[in-house]
Amino acid sequence: GMFTADDWACSNCFNVNWARRPKCNQCNHPKGGKPKENREGRGGGHKEIDDEDERAETKRRRQENEDREMFDEFGVLKKKFRNKEAAGTASGASRGG
Repeated sequence: GMFTADDWACSNCFNVNWARRPKCNQCNHPKGGKPKENREGRGGGHKEIDDEDERAETKRRRQENEDREMFDEFGVLKKKFRNKEAAGTASGASRGG
């Protein structure tokens, strides 16, 4: 193949470099160095969130949206909505008799 066991992946951008390179050919990060930055944000780092206040606001909005969702990612009704749903059907059944 193209790569050998001595080739290395950049810890910053994950580009695979040949063993002879002392630094990454994409981002110039040194071989074996620690990542320069914590890549966090939407789009895999495309829209980075640099400001701590902006990061907190984004986290709050995501939590708020998640709290309003009735169904989880598998399409199952969340527990906090199950009791309301069951109470609505039980009270409707008792009125029908």
